[in-house]
Amino acid sequence: MFQPFPESSTPINTAAAAAAPPGRKRKQQQQGSKAAAGEWVQGLPTRRLVQPARIVGLDPGRKALFTAVVHSQQAADSLQGKRPCEHRYDSLSWSCSRWQEAAGIKYRLHKTGLWISRKPDLNAALLATPTAKVASSAQFLHHIRHRMQHTAAAQTHFGDRQLRWRSFIKRQQAYSAICKEISGGSSDTVVA
Repeated sequence: MFQPFPESSTPINTAAAAAAPPGRKRKQQQQGSKAAAGEWVQGLPTRRLVQPARIVGLDPGRKALFTAVVHSQQAADSLQGKRPCEHRYDSLSWSCSRWQEAAGIKYRLHKTGLWISRKPDLNAALLATPTAKVASSAQFLHHIRHRMQHTAAAQTHFGDRQLRWRSFIKRQQAYSAICKEISGGSSDTVVA
C-alpha cells in the first residue's frame, strides 16, 4: 500500500488511550501530539522541512531599481528579545544611477552626445524634427517626410556596431551582478 508520508513517530500513550473513556481518547491524542507541534505543522511528516540557506525579500522601487532585505534568524530572534537593536537585517539596494553606470547607459549617452556635437548639421536636423504625437494624418505625414530626408545621415551616425555590442555586454554583466548580489553566490536562495 502506497503511503505518501511515513508513519508519525510521535509517541502516543496507547495504553492510557485504551483505558480512557470514549470522550477523552481524542483529547489525549491531541495532547500527545502537542509535544511535536512546537516545531512541526500538524498533519505533516515528522522529518524536518528543508529550510533554504538564504531568504531575500525583494521590493521594486520608484527611485531605486530595487531594495532587498536578507533574512537573518539572529535579527528575528533579537526583535523578540531584550535587545532589539543587537542584530540587524542586511539590506541591499540598487539605485537607477548605479544601474545606468553598470549597464553602460551613461557611457553610451556620453559617446553619442559627443559624436552629435561634432556634426552640427545632423544635430540641427534632429532638433528640428516635428513631433509624431499629432491628431491628423497630414501632420504625421509631415513628420515622416522630415525623418526620411535625414535617415541616411542618422543611420551612419547611430549605426555604430561596436558601441551597441559594448552596451549589450555591459547590460548582461549588470544583470549578472544584480543576480549575484541578491543570491549572495548561493544557489539555494529564495526570493520573495
